[in-house]
Amino acid sequence: MTLAHLLTRFRHAIAGDRHPEPKAAPKRPVVHAPKVPRAPKAVDLSALPVRPRLQPTEAMREKIRDRYLAVRFPGAPHTVDELRDSASVIKASRLYFEDEDLDRACELLEFAADANTTDESTWLAHLEMLFLKRKAPAFTRLAKRFHEHFPNSGRWSEILRLGLRLAPEESTFLDAHPREAAIDEHYGAWPQVQNWIQAPFDLTGDVLAAEFHAKMRGGDVAAPISAKASGT
Repeated sequence: MTLAHLLTRFRHAIAGDRHPEPKAAPKRPVVHAPKVPRAPKAVDLSALPVRPRLQPTEAMREKIRDRYLAVRFPGAPHTVDELRDSASVIKASRLYFEDEDLDRACELLEFAADANTTDESTWLAHLEMLFLKRKAPAFTRLAKRFHEHFPNSGRWSEILRLGLRLAPEESTFLDAHPREAAIDEHYGAWPQVQNWIQAPFDLTGDVLAAEFHAKMRGGDVAAPISAKASGT
């Protein structure tokens, strides 16, 4: 090893003593950021199988209707077979009518009319109740429905007569026979009441007496008056 080389190494050693290498800084603990939960992926609902909707059967509808009627009209007819017994239905609805509960009386008759589409009696009782309570708009609407459902009914002329007395401005009732309406005026309240609601009273004797006195005075009395009183 040459002298120059030794001197060079000596100088480097001295320089190293003067400038010691800096100590390494202590390592800081690594703090990890909290993990943010990822939002769930959106579910494609169109890809899920569609469950068919349950369609109510006729038996289910009848069961629901029977339960409603049993609650709405306690003690009154409410099954299909019972609603087809028009006399029982009219009697039950008349009791509501006499208790000043026209809404329930008419509603029960509507259900009976739906259950027995060929029977006019519940329709007629409904019309009479509306007439007695002077519900002209409701009477007119029901009368039109009655004529559509029973276009050949023999009671249509009676309904026209009642309608003319109740709503004379309604064009539907202008076909009522004016002479019959004039005769009705001579008999007080009875010609207004057909007793389609089957009220437990009989005015046949009163009507026959009125006819007898009219004939004695020489008046002309239409034959259907006594027939109305007997309910025929």
